[in-house]
Amino acid sequence: MKLLLSLLFFPSLVLASNGAIYDGYEEYYATFSERLFVDEKVELDLHVIDQDNNNYYSWRGTLKGRERFAEVKVSDNYNLSFIIDSHKFRAKQVKKFPGETISYNSLGFRTEAYFASDWACLKDTPLVRYRSIFLVHLPKGRKPQAWKLPGRFASCTGIRLQNGQIKFDKVEYRHQKDKDYPIGVSFHEYTIQGGRFIRTKSPSRSATFVEPHNVYKFTLDK
Repeated sequence: MKLLLSLLFFPSLVLASNGAIYDGYEEYYATFSERLFVDEKVELDLHVIDQDNNNYYSWRGTLKGRERFAEVKVSDNYNLSFIIDSHKFRAKQVKKFPGETISYNSLGFRTEAYFASDWACLKDTPLVRYRSIFLVHLPKGRKPQAWKLPGRFASCTGIRLQNGQIKFDKVEYRHQKDKDYPIGVSFHEYTIQGGRFIRTKSPSRSATFVEPHNVYKFTLDK
């Protein structure tokens, strides 16, 4: 009965079979239904210099019959900005998840872009085990918005859109008492409401690493 209720109230979660081992977080996120970004990612190309003597990275192409565009630029005073389609976002315009920061190296030569209807996502990996995830909404007739989501083991492919509501996970380490190295992680689901990040009522999921000191191979706890 508990399992049935969970599936009724939280349909975005596809429960893994008992004992399933995930070799990476992308593999785990692929088990979710109602993922916002499911198409193949595109990689931004480096353009060494522009008219203002700044390096920038961009991609332009056609996806599902629609022309899309993404550009990331770091100015000579180390200010980050990016463009999605025809909309420009400066760092100060991006709503950051608590604890997240935006710096000149948040996006750069490893940036990948995902597109879905009036949404887009930029991803880069400035640090090991950490990714910069920028979610962008471009609704017709309304002001575009951008958010920087929690980055630990994050991915654009882990973002869900359920009944018009964005959902994503904040990943935290789990430790045993008196042990320095984590034994696993917990996934806490959040949404965005009224411009604020809100923890959903969905129960947290915990995972345990199956190999010592390998934080990328894990199984979900029962």
